[in-house]
Amino acid sequence: MKKEMEKQTVRHVIAVALAWVLAAACAAAIFLFSAQTGAESAELSGEVMGPFARLLTALFGENGHNVLRKFAHFFIFAALMFFVYHATFRTRKTHRLSPWLPFVLCVLYAVSDEVHQYFVPERACRIFDVGVDALGCVLGGVCFYILAKIVYAISSRRTKQ
Repeated sequence: MKKEMEKQTVRHVIAVALAWVLAAACAAAIFLFSAQTGAESAELSGEVMGPFARLLTALFGENGHNVLRKFAHFFIFAALMFFVYHATFRTRKTHRLSPWLPFVLCVLYAVSDEVHQYFVPERACRIFDVGVDALGCVLGGVCFYILAKIVYAISSRRTKQ
């Protein structure tokens, strides 16, 4: 009985550590993208945009490049919220699904990311980008919440059988 409890504790610690490593890796990726100069960032966006260039240019004209960059902000912060929500969920002993703490942490990181960009050559600090990032956080939070509910429902069924 004691060995089984020790195994569960070790598994829990590993799961929590892995969850935080994923969240930290996503935050590090955001930091590294934000550390690129304006020219480097534009070049990377251009490479990524290649397949979508015609579509985005047709839909948004010359702003197609900016639209792609906003989508990148949106989705990378959705991923960050997903991982931070997962990590806080794993860390808490009550396993409540409250999104407020991870949301606040991610939005504060979005603010710090914009402040960081202020000091990078050819980059700017834009409050609009914080709004885009916050909306991405909402999507990431909703995705994690739904996935957690599905996993909980499946595990509850297995326990009853």
